[in-house]
This record gives sequence, structure tokens and C-alpha cells, in this order.
Amino acid sequence: MNTNLSSDSGVGPRARIVLMAGFLGAGKTTAAAEFARFLQKRGKIAAVITNDHGAELVDSTTLRAQGIFTESLQGGALCGLQADFIKIAHRFIEKSRAEVLIAEPIGTCSNFARDFIEPLRRANPIFTFAPLSVLVDPLRARQLLKPEAASAGSNNAAAPFRHQLAEADFIVINKADQLPARDLAELRMELAQQFPSARIFTVSATGGAGLEEWFECVMSKDWVPRPAIQNERAMEEISISWLNCTVLLSSVRYFEAGKLLVDLATCVQSLLKQEAGEIIHLKMVLKPDHDGSDIAALSLVQSQSAPKLSRDVSEPIQRGELFLSARAEADPEILHSVLNRALLALMERSSELFARMQHCEHFRPGNSKRPSASAALA
Repeated sequence: MNTNLSSDSGVGPRARIVLMAGFLGAGKTTAAAEFARFLQKRGKIAAVITNDHGAELVDSTTLRAQGIFTESLQGGALCGLQADFIKIAHRFIEKSRAEVLIAEPIGTCSNFARDFIEPLRRANPIFTFAPLSVLVDPLRARQLLKPEAASAGSNNAAAPFRHQLAEADFIVINKADQLPARDLAELRMELAQQFPSARIFTVSATGGAGLEEWFECVMSKDWVPRPAIQNERAMEEISISWLNCTVLLSSVRYFEAGKLLVDLATCVQSLLKQEAGEIIHLKMVLKPDHDGSDIAALSLVQSQSAPKLSRDVSEPIQRGELFLSARAEADPEILHSVLNRALLALMERSSELFARMQHCEHFRPGNSKRPSASAALA
């Protein structure tokens, strides 16, 4: 890794870096898009830097479809790619005149203060940093904050989830409309008791509730150093597998993009359950093969939830490119097999539909990636 974190271009226009962290499925991408629009309405230019271990990111495709300046930082966790982050940041500052850079780290990333903010702050005077925001899904938070989750051993999500919250300046309970008011109040109280250093916000990135108050604080307050919280635990200890892929879809008949995504997600969910696996987060975007910004987008958080279609294409389509990312508690090979079987099942139900895998990589972080060659699914 290049450890020279200083800018090669000298001190130039100042830019603000806003980290929107949070565990898998917390709604970071939706919140980042809403924040970019909030800034645009106030005459500021924003850009988003997404982050993932692999390539072909669903998040980047979703943001670009909304007209938001976006670039992907791939190949590892954000905190290990500071030099690459600086290069991307300067390209946005110089070419797009970006004033605010929104960083969306991998959902299991932590140690932000020690490994990301503090090194960049010391080496780059053109950057200012907003307080660290950590988003949480309220249903997952209720599960992972239970005492039994904290003591369940190394192979669970509770440890990185708690460490992110311990680092947070702002804890943002997203998707607030998923819980009754009483349960939401109890969750706020629990978070305040366990993480008293953080200010807590309650928002809905999809509905808009509470966003303006949070965004105003992000822009008006600066990050203040405090004692670092050590977390030396390797992420590969967590039994989460990654899968990113792109699939070309075509049919002699027109089909409903949103329905196809729901059917595919439901099939993946069912097949993985049969393999004793559990979905942590599944995201899909289907981009039609025609001009325009229409996309269909779907998200599935946890195996017990139902797939949720957040966007759909206005008219039936015949061709498109499917971007899919899955995070699951399962062996990577099983996750890969489940996806192939789900696609085959989809084609069996619709004989006119044809799918060709363009790119696929499935792995556990820390292990070597295994991209598959482009191949037709038969």
C-alpha cells in the first residue's frame, strides 16, 4: 500500500469529507443519495465514493443512475486504501469542483478514526471532516444489541456492529418507520445507554423524516479527535461471504423488470435457506438496455425479511444488465451455486428469457477472489 497520504497538487480548494458508515443493510447508499440532493439544493457540489472488496458495485450503479457523481474504491476496506481515496478525491475536486465528498465504507469496516480520518487529516490540509455518522437498521440493531448476541463467539456480526457504534459521533437510526413508536423509543434509550458519547438521530432515508436535522449537523460541526477504540480483530473471522456479479438478460417477449427482481430475490432467499445459509444483505439493480435513467432496484435485509422493490422501470423491457451483490452467512461456493440455480429456475419459468453471466466473484474477505469467466447459463 502507498503510505504517502499527502496531496501531490499542494493546498487547493478545501473539501469536506463525510463518512456514512454502518453495518450491511443500514441504508447508507440511499442516505448518501439524499444527502447529495440536500447539498445540491443549497448550491453545493457533492460526490460519492463507494467502497467494496470486489468490483461491479450495485451502489455505484444506483447512484450514477440518479445523476450523482460517483466513483468506486475497490479491492479492500476503506481504511486500508487511504492513498487511493485521496487520488479519487482530488479528481472530483479538480474535475467536478466537488465541495463535499461522501464516503460510503464497506459495511463491516471499522477503526475509522485511527486508520482513516486521523492520517488523512494530518497529511492533507485541504480536507475538513464531519463527525462520523454510523447508520443502523433498527430491526438488526434490536437483534445485535441483545446480551446473547454480544457473547455468541467470534463468528457473528455483533462485534463489528458494536465497534462501529462505539466509534460513532452520530448514531443514525434509519428506516424508523419499520418500528412502532414505543419500540423505537426503547431502541433509542438502549443505544444512548450503551453508547453515551454519540448523538442519536432518528430518520427515514426513503421517507425523508429527520434527514434535514442530521444533515445540518453534518455540515455545521467538525470531527473532534477522541481516544481511539482498538479493534484488532480480523474481518475474515466473521463468517460472511461476498458475491458480486453482472448478468445480461434478454427475452423475445417484454417482461416486467421489478417483478423479475422480486422473483429472483425470493428464489435466492429460499434456496439459501435450504442450504442452512442466511442472507445478511442482498441488493440488485436492473438497468434497461436503452437510453434514460430508469432502473429497477431491490434490497433484501436478513433472511426473515421480504424483498423490497425501491425503484422500478416505467415500462416493460426486453433487455437489460443486472447488477447483484449478496452478503450471506454461507460458504462462498454455496452462495455462488445458489445464484446460478436461481437464475436457471427463472429461465425455466420463462422459456423466452436468456441470462448470460458477464462477471462474477465470490469470496470471503481476506481470501483470494475467484472471478468466473463469462458464460451462458443453460
